This record gives sequence, C-alpha cells and structure tokens, in this order.
Amino acid sequence: MTGITLPSTAQTPDTVAPTAGAPAALPAHRAIPRVSIGMPVYNGAMFIATAIESVLRQSFTDLELIISDNASEDGTVAISEGYAATDPRVRLLRSPVNRGGNLNFSRVARAARGEYFTWVSANDLLAPDFIEQCVATLDARPDAVLTYGQTMIFCDDDPQAGEPYDDNMDLQDDDALTRYRRCMRQLRLNNLIHGLIRNSALAQTPLMPDYLNADGVLIARLSLAGKFVYTDRTRFYRRMNRFAATKLQSAEEVLRHHYPTERFAALFQNWQLEAGQIGALLRGGLPWRQLPGALHDIAQHLCWQAPHLAADVREAGDFLMRRSRRTVRLWTVAAGMRAMRWASTEKERPVHLKSLVPASVKDYLRSLHRDSEAWVQLGPLRENRGMTDAQVEVFCEKWGNSGFSADVDYCIQLLKLLGGGPVLECGTGMTTLLCASVGANAGFHTYSLEQDAKWSRSMRRSLQRTQTTAATVIDAPLKDFGGWYWYDAPESLPMHFSVIVCDGPFIDKKVGEPYFSTWRHGVLPWLKQSGRTYDVLLLDDLNDDRGVPAVERWQKEFGVKVERFRSAAGDCAAIRP
Repeated sequence: MTGITLPSTAQTPDTVAPTAGAPAALPAHRAIPRVSIGMPVYNGAMFIATAIESVLRQSFTDLELIISDNASEDGTVAISEGYAATDPRVRLLRSPVNRGGNLNFSRVARAARGEYFTWVSANDLLAPDFIEQCVATLDARPDAVLTYGQTMIFCDDDPQAGEPYDDNMDLQDDDALTRYRRCMRQLRLNNLIHGLIRNSALAQTPLMPDYLNADGVLIARLSLAGKFVYTDRTRFYRRMNRFAATKLQSAEEVLRHHYPTERFAALFQNWQLEAGQIGALLRGGLPWRQLPGALHDIAQHLCWQAPHLAADVREAGDFLMRRSRRTVRLWTVAAGMRAMRWASTEKERPVHLKSLVPASVKDYLRSLHRDSEAWVQLGPLRENRGMTDAQVEVFCEKWGNSGFSADVDYCIQLLKLLGGGPVLECGTGMTTLLCASVGANAGFHTYSLEQDAKWSRSMRRSLQRTQTTAATVIDAPLKDFGGWYWYDAPESLPMHFSVIVCDGPFIDKKVGEPYFSTWRHGVLPWLKQSGRTYDVLLLDDLNDDRGVPAVERWQKEFGVKVERFRSAAGDCAAIRP
C-alpha cells in the first residue's frame, strides 16, 4: 500500500510553495488530458495547499486540475493562483458570488475535458498512485463506470494515523436494478463521489442539482449505468472534522453550505430528493420487465418518507408567512396551514381527508410495511410487548433511515431488556419508537436526547401519529465531559435508568484526544458527574477500529462489565456497572 507525503508543517497554509519540479506541460502527444480532477472550494485556505500537492504529485501525470473558487473570503484564491502560475495543468475558475456547494461541484465537472473524472475536496488527499491505479482499473474494465480505492478517515494533519473505512460498494452485479438496490442499501458516507468516473457516463446525468444529498442520487444514477469496482491497491484519505465534513455539522450549517442566502430553492428538500431518485430509476435505461419492480421501490420509499414530505410542506408555509408582505397573503397562507393541521390530526370530525384515499391504496401502503424486514423480524415480539400495528408501521417508515440507525437484531435485544423502569436514549430514531410503544403498555417512560433540531421535530411527529405519550424528545446540544463528548442533558432527568440506549451522534474530536474517544462515548462520564445510575447500557456499532478502544477505556476508567453480541451491522455490547 502506498503512503503519502505532506508539505512541511513549518509552512502556514497561506505560504506553502507550489511543488518544485512539477511537469511544465501535458505530454506533447496529448493536447487533452486523459484525467480531469475537479476541486470545488469555498474558504479552503486551511488545507487546500496539501490537497493540490497530493494531485500534482501523482505518478500519473496526464491530468488537469480544475479549481473552482466559490467567492472565498480567505487566502484560497491566492494559494490557487500560485499553483496555476507555475503548473499549466492547473486551471482556476472564479465565481463572483457564493452559489452554493452543489452548483460548484457541477461547474468543475462541466469544465472537465478528460476521458475520466474525479472530484477531490480541498480538504482531502490522494495517495501518489491513486490516479494511476484507478486509470488502470477502468482501462481494463470497460463494463465499469466508477472505481474507488481504500478510504482512510483521518482528523488532523496526519493521514498515516487514519483509520480504514469499509465503503462496501464493490457493485459488480450484471443486473442494473440489483446494483441500484445494493447502492441504495449500502451507501452511507459517500466516498464514491471521489472515485474515478468514466466521463461519458457522468455526462449522461444532471450532475448535482441544487438540493441536499444530490451526490447520493448521482451515485445511484451511475450504479444503473455500469459497475463499481474496488481498487484495493491505493488509498483515498478523507479528512473528518467540523471544518471539512458536513456529516459533523448541524442541519443549519449544512443548509448554509448549500444555500448561502435564504431562497425558495432551499424549500422542499425531501421532495427534490425523491424526485431525483424517481428520475434516476425511470431514466436509468431499465428493461420494461423490470419497471414494475422499480415502481414498487418508488412507492415503498415514498411511503417511508411521507412524514418528511409533509414536514417540507409545513416548512414552506412558514417560509411564505415570513416572506409575505401583504396582510391578505399572510391570512391566506395562515388559513391554509390551519386547514392542513386540522386535516392531519386524529380528532373526530365529520369528514377526514384520509377517508378520501381509496381503501385499496391504504391496503397497498400497509402491505409495503408488512413485507419489510423490520415487520417480519419484530413479529414474534410485537404481540408479547403490546405494540400495535400502527406503531410498528411508523417504525417501519423510520426503517428507511436504517443506514444511520441500529439494526433489527439490536432492536430485538433492546425489546428483551425493556420494562424495568425509565429509559434514557442517546439520539433518536427507531429505538425511540420501540421504547415509547412498549412503555405505553408497560408503564415506563423514555427520555430521548437529540442534538439535531430538525430530526427531533420529525421524531415528535412520529410519536404524535401513534398518539404515544410515553416518550419525551429533548433537544440537547453536545458538550465536552473531559475529553468525552455527550449531550448537555437537563437536571430534571431521573436519577436511575433501567436501560440506557447508546446509539447517539458521530461528532468531531477534541484536539489532543484519540479519534475514538469522542464518538458518543461521554455517557459514562456524564453519569459519574451527575450521580446517576443504571442497570444496563446497550451500545451499538462496537467496531474494532473505533468502539473497542473506547469500551476498553470504559473498563479501565469505570470498571464496567461488557457482554458482546453480534448483529447484522456488526458487534454490539450490553454494558453493566
């Protein structure tokens, strides 16, 4: 495996000099490079020099680097101009205004001239042989449209200290619909967008439209166009901190990244995302015999996302009310919002809008839930714990978020532990619905802490739909508990918990602390500081590269007992004092 060399750390980001001895021009026999590398950037002066260096030091030299600056306000332009002045392979595009992240990503792709293309973030790094190895793979595999290397996640300036990330996206099935389904099921942290892509396939897509998660839709489109091949001989280094990764930022920060100014295009995010997925499937060139299966997938996903689609409509109404300038328009929007809320509640009324939906459609939507993995596996426990069909249907809707939640095996373990007293949950999701549903019949209450305000609103709506009052979703920011991060929980919480469900947030590290120590593992320090006790703590995602070191530190510092068990998503543990 090839290593990577960084510029001297004695140089500041604004003064790093361009690489000495870089090629003065493209190979004489090629006026157009084989590979185009796009680097969209906004205020990236902190890391862009090392990112550019990692591109210009590639062993494969027949390439061009297109830097698109999105009206940066720091030293990004000066650094980029320095490299463009000394290496003819570097092109700098500048925008007079910040147009948002996605439009900048699309801009560099449209400017690409090469046979192959990849995006490189101004925060990330490539192994010196990354392009060479990926070109060799695509040259040898005409049936492939994308190839990617081993992803290494690192936090600060030492990529060699990074940890391997299993993308699990080696999609080499001959059937396009099978590849698409695997892609939708397995795509989590989207590193494939930084793989090498066949430009002819990329040109057949709308690239990245102006909505959140459009990069995931693009990858889904490419999975229909051809195979994805994992190249294990090289590495891609992804920097994971608050400055570099939107995964570690709040919903408001992510929205500002895409929409620097408040505008109507920021509304209906879930509607735009669903429209993109539907367009990908229907325009993906599937044979006619597979269209029914594709339509089934569309209907199932729309059913799962119905609460989020409804939330978009409400948020659009709030936006219009804020922007309306005439009283009559305010009254019109307000009246429409009141009518929507009236129609969505379960109070008795002469005519309910849901009654206008044909019974056959209702039955079909229910059948989608009842054919799901969650419904089948939870079936044996559902009746014993008093959960209603309506509660499990809402649970199955949230199952569409399973890529970021505990899996069914973990939920079954949780169900076996519930019933002895109050429950504390770190983060909200499917386990919130399970605890609340069981607690309504077993007589205990669940307190769920959530740092994402938008997601907590979604969870409250899900609880309201089933009229479940046995859970309270609490908005709680994250706090440093001596090198361990966790929620700033209110003092009003109970002093003892029967079960603590620990599947909370992934956040940035504290300077000087190990990477693993800040991944939602601050619950035990909080318990110690607050004087609270517990019977059992259920921890998911106990992976060797992150969870195990943290649990070993728990054992050393707090003397806990660890009982590990397997789930479909990996190792988990029941922690006892």
